[in-house]
Amino acid sequence: MKSMATAITRPGPAHPTFVPRRTLLTAIAWLVLLAPAYARAQEAGGIEDMAYAIEIVVFAHRAGAPADLPATSPDEPGIYPAPPAWPPLTAADMQLDGIAARLRQVSGSYQLLYHGGWTQSVTGQARSAATPLPAAAVASGLTGTITVYRERYLHALVDVGLAQSTVRLRQGRRLRGQGLQYFDHPALGVILSVREAKAGDPDPAPGESIPGAAEPDPQARSD
Repeated sequence: MKSMATAITRPGPAHPTFVPRRTLLTAIAWLVLLAPAYARAQEAGGIEDMAYAIEIVVFAHRAGAPADLPATSPDEPGIYPAPPAWPPLTAADMQLDGIAARLRQVSGSYQLLYHGGWTQSVTGQARSAATPLPAAAVASGLTGTITVYRERYLHALVDVGLAQSTVRLRQGRRLRGQGLQYFDHPALGVILSVREAKAGDPDPAPGESIPGAAEPDPQARSD
């Protein structure tokens, strides 16, 4: 009987894959043509504008605040003036009424200074602008701005102070989800809600400028 040998085929050395010169030149040409558009998108923030509802509660810690705190607080429900250029949230759209009411109940420890909200377009940091506090907040003795921008995540920069003193809360942070954010200072507290606008919320005008807008400060911290 003949012995039969089993032939084993071993793979030879891999051959490099060559890209046709015309294909390579076409790809390079497309990259060159698309580069300016990509650069403009990056410069503009590369982020599509989205509408968000912004709601804030500002209060003073009586133990740490100056003695000359404003004597008034926004006690009338349903009156929510908005910053210039952005439409106000209606009373039905407010979600922090319970917190504001609780602060009024513990007025021995805290003083509610402002509660209000508005709907605004939120874009990338390169095109973001600070929103000045509304007239009602200024009338309560406050000064400052709120800046919200969106990159991969939402970010908020809070710059709020007492107009007649050196007290100023300046903090910035990345927002995780759409839960409440608390910014603390020995004399002030700010509760911020940033949530996607839903049907029925006022529709902000895209790209509308904010009078008196200030440049956002990524390094902002409490003073």
